[in-house]
Amino acid sequence: MMRRVRGVIGLVLLLALAVGLPWALASTIGNPLDQWSSIKAGDMSDQDVIAIMAAIAYLAWASFALALAVELGATLTAAVTRRPRREFRLPLLGPGSYPVAIAVNGITSNTQWLQIVK
Repeated sequence: MMRRVRGVIGLVLLLALAVGLPWALASTIGNPLDQWSSIKAGDMSDQDVIAIMAAIAYLAWASFALALAVELGATLTAAVTRRPRREFRLPLLGPGSYPVAIAVNGITSNTQWLQIVK
């Protein structure tokens, strides 16, 4: 029972990061590219600095989402083909893909939804 609870908690946290983070960025800061003209002109204001930090946060989220898509694809492929799961590492993501791999493997090993596919 505790394994399922941990799996559901992990799934909720993973969904919160995958969906909640860009939603929070979009609702609070908006599009950071709107400040691009003032950044190019050299007139740096507080809003420009916030836009730069938001752009970095969007890029970090995009790398997380890419690693999540690769890990989910590898896990689903392994479940459908009934072969051992292959380990994928995207070279540009570096160590950022390891926490995603651990989270996806933890969720899929603790829940029974993959048993339906098999």
